[in-house]
Amino acid sequence: MSLLPNEPITGGKLKTCKVCGVVKPITEFRVERKRCNDGTRNTCKKCCNLHQSIPRKFRKRWIDDGKEIPKYCECCGKRCKGLVDHDYKTLQFRGWLCDWCNRGIGCLGDNEAGVLNALNYLNGKKHEPLYNEYMLPGGQHDPRLDEDDDLSEPIMSNPLIDLLEQS
Repeated sequence: MSLLPNEPITGGKLKTCKVCGVVKPITEFRVERKRCNDGTRNTCKKCCNLHQSIPRKFRKRWIDDGKEIPKYCECCGKRCKGLVDHDYKTLQFRGWLCDWCNRGIGCLGDNEAGVLNALNYLNGKKHEPLYNEYMLPGGQHDPRLDEDDDLSEPIMSNPLIDLLEQS
């Protein structure tokens, strides 16, 4: 679905927030036309606001306690402004990172397993597929796929989320 720049997002569509897991009207999600297929973010407005306020609170508390914010990344050691890093599940402060390390850790799943998978890949150990692109969640065959079908687009938009939903 492609949206024109000024086309409003309306209707009775529902979407599940990837953070809280609650099914909400699509109007409860911020517009993100460039990166998201349906024109809205995958995180609801309430969760976005919560997660955007956390780093500000940690930074303020750090300064109020008289501590100096490091001028280097505690992950790579490069000189930087210092962004708050926190665990998205426990909301606990972890440290100060540069933008690249913060985004990198987040893109790898914000967990040790994701970082170890990337390290293994860099060391030449390739990971096996987590799902069969010919199968639907629950192991059912997808009848839309024939030998002649175009497989350029995967059946599952996010296999990790689907795996989590199955367990």
